[in-house]
Amino acid sequence: MRFNPAVISNLQQNNQNFSGLEAISLEKPPYNENWLQTLIHNHPHLVPAGEVEACFENIVPILREFTLPSGFLDNFYITPEGYPVLVEVKLWKNQEARRKVVAQILEYAKDFAALSYDDINREIRKQSKGRAWGTNPLHEIVSGYVANPPDETIFVDRVTRNLREGRFLLLVLGDGIREEMAELASYLMHHSLRYAFGMVEIRLFKLPDGTVLALPGVLAKTQTIERHVTVVTVQEGGIAVKESAPIISEKVEKTSLSTDEFYELMAKNNQQNVVWLKDLLSKLSDLHIDIQAGSKGESLMLKAPMPEGGQITLMQVTLTNAQFWAVPNKHWKDPAWQRLSRSYLERLVALVPGAMIKEFNSGMDVKYGDKFVPLTLLHGRTDGIAEAMRQVVRDMEIYSRSQGADV
Repeated sequence: MRFNPAVISNLQQNNQNFSGLEAISLEKPPYNENWLQTLIHNHPHLVPAGEVEACFENIVPILREFTLPSGFLDNFYITPEGYPVLVEVKLWKNQEARRKVVAQILEYAKDFAALSYDDINREIRKQSKGRAWGTNPLHEIVSGYVANPPDETIFVDRVTRNLREGRFLLLVLGDGIREEMAELASYLMHHSLRYAFGMVEIRLFKLPDGTVLALPGVLAKTQTIERHVTVVTVQEGGIAVKESAPIISEKVEKTSLSTDEFYELMAKNNQQNVVWLKDLLSKLSDLHIDIQAGSKGESLMLKAPMPEGGQITLMQVTLTNAQFWAVPNKHWKDPAWQRLSRSYLERLVALVPGAMIKEFNSGMDVKYGDKFVPLTLLHGRTDGIAEAMRQVVRDMEIYSRSQGADV
């Protein structure tokens, strides 16, 4: 079900004025596909790429109408970390467009995976012949757009790798995607490029002063899984989750481009840390643990859902150490939650000689000396850590029941 936003004035007073916003149709001039392509190129923050995959945060607009063997890609972006983002814009009044757009962007993905870094630079030069470029136009554009430009050699290497391995984000962006996801799911499951996929809607509303509000949102996204793909809707309204059967019968490991990036960076520092973390996550597979990657691929957070809503952060893993918490900020002043948190951290401290609990203004955590716990000290203690996490989740559920939460 879709709802229109509203403007409320005098929010702190009893005489509030409530004004529903008028939706603007993108079916009439000047609102068309070309207008929408220009809008998202000039204002890339309207493309919520980071909500589909954390590693696609902070996209930089590069080109519109990128020439490919199978056609012209509407919008091409890239992140400062070298991850390409391919966007195809479609207005959904066109029945034929709705049927063809997924096949179209997958063709573009195949074409893009065959490009070299130099091919991208050639397209940039072709589209902007009047500009005096240096030797590396793509890096020049990114460097001029972000506060901390990436190292040129590292950037080129990452883009080259991501092109070769098909590590990019595909987005279909429109004014309201209403098609059922079943056919899309079936189609995606027959393709094996290492990409993430999302469907994005941008809705327009006229504000009381005549200006226009652009409201983007992710309607659906894929979760990359080894050997098959699951399509997951993030919009309420009854679109079912559909998953293909694994090609092999052995246990399937859920991954994403962001977690892959994290594991690769961690392996460069210590491959055994990767082995330890994957073993821990395997032992927690029976819990509803949400694994959230940092946008730069240098951290993972393990969070557990709370019965009354929200999440608690059980652990943050960086490339070399672990940080442990267990209390949501909104519950920190609750003595019962403080006891739950301390009990969890005491179990962890008992596993690591020399570790201690340290309290601060809004919580408590585990320190080893004055620093966080080195991952190497956690090797061989996976079972104990998993049981500590499992126990705090049980304690949380019991306490929530005692307070009347619907678990």
